[in-house]
Formats: sequence, structure tokens, C-alpha cells
Amino acid sequence: QQTDAEDLILDIRYNRGGSTGAWQYLAAILADQEYPCDFVFGVQAGALNLALNPDLLNGFSYTQVYTADTWREEFPDIPTEKTEGMDAILKMPVGVSPAKNSLHFHGKIWVLTNESNYSASDQFAYFCKVSGFATLVGAQTGGNGVGAQPCAMALPWSGLLIYYAPYLGFNPDGTCNGIYGTMPDYETSAATALTDCLALIRQGG
Repeated sequence: QQTDAEDLILDIRYNRGGSTGAWQYLAAILADQEYPCDFVFGVQAGALNLALNPDLLNGFSYTQVYTADTWREEFPDIPTEKTEGMDAILKMPVGVSPAKNSLHFHGKIWVLTNESNYSASDQFAYFCKVSGFATLVGAQTGGNGVGAQPCAMALPWSGLLIYYAPYLGFNPDGTCNGIYGTMPDYETSAATALTDCLALIRQGG
């Protein structure tokens, strides 16, 4: 009913994640063109990582594995020192194409974010920023959208279970996505994100 609107605001504040397929479906329903996007992460072939995933360095059917420095041609903004000690760099395409039943929304899409956005919701924010699908307004996200589900490990003496990330997911500027999350295009407080977004729309942003 709102396909002719000039602006569309998607409020994902306080969404802690869940399903990658959910945001990809939402984007595909709205998309009016191809939106390419890649995740880039480094891996180490340590004993624990290989025990959990013997094919760690082979990637998955939908990933490209770089064991040489050829990946630097595609991602020159990731500093060399950030990948020291990595046994391989992986690239995973997560771009979106219009769905068969796409609404082909031609207006501008805005996404409101905050620090609670984690995992799949951070993934969506990252995709929006990198692909240009939407403009982010709000606070820096909680991260961990670029990578994989954390793995559980029992410490040898105490038996304490901890979670750790088997992949080092990179933001386009080389920072760790799991630590720094995704920076919005317009940084503001989570509490005023909607008001600030409406102000940007009125200003022709």
C-alpha cells in the first residue's frame, strides 16, 4: 500500500538477531535492483578450530578461500597487520537480488540502529551500509554479523564453558566487526534516531 512513498523507515533498534534468511527476504521483497555485498573474514587452523570444523580452510560451497595475498586487490582498506597469523582469508557473498514478487520499491530506505543490534540484525545493518541498500541512522551496532555462530569450548581445568568466534570478521575499514559492529551513516542516540531520521528526510537527506 505504500509502494509509492518517497521514504521508508525500518526500525530494527533492540533487535538482537536471529535468522539471516529473514533480513534477506525483507531486502529481496523491497529490492528494485541487484545489491552485491561480501563478508570477509580470516581464519586460523588451530587444533580446536579444526576439531570443530575439519574443512575450515576449504570454506563452504558458497565461499571463496584465499591462501595468498590476492584478496588485497579486492579489499585494499584492510590493513596488512590485521591479517598477520591468519592461515586463510574467506569471502562470502551475501548480496540480494529482487524476489519474483518484489515490490520494486523506488524510494529511499532508512534503517534505525542501536547497540542492541547483534548477529543477524547487525548483518542486515552491515549489508545496508556496504551495498547502499539503505541509509543507517542511530547508534553503533553490537556487531558479530560478519562471521559465524560462536562455538562452545570447555576450559580444561575448570570445565567452564565459554563461547568464542572461530572467524575474524572484518568491516570494510579493517576493524573487527565482532568488536566494533557497524557504524551508522548518521550517528545519533538510539532514543532520538527516529526523530533525527525524520529531520534528515525533511532536509532532503
